[in-house]
Amino acid sequence: MDIEEFRKCFGENLKNLRKNKGLTQSELAESIGLETHNLNRIENGKSFPQVKTLINIINYFNILPYELFTNKNDKITSIVGLLNKNPEKLDDFSKILNALTSKN
Repeated sequence: MDIEEFRKCFGENLKNLRKNKGLTQSELAESIGLETHNLNRIENGKSFPQVKTLINIINYFNILPYELFTNKNDKITSIVGLLNKNPEKLDDFSKILNALTSKN
């Protein structure tokens, strides 16, 4: 994924979060301390937020940071979705991941 695709993915995720919460761009912008035109540029993949704004977004939506940076077809998103549906499998997944990454 190049930087342009990365910005677009981030912007789409932010737009979806905003719309799912029933907010206008103006409402969200005010809540996170941003000008509406800057939020519009971020949602359209034309710019990326500063760190302070990024933290405000994460806190406002009460999400994990990765949720802004992955798309629905991303492997991380798929794995997290499966684990959310089957939390009892978390220990098994952890063991498999440890086995795959151990240097033995």
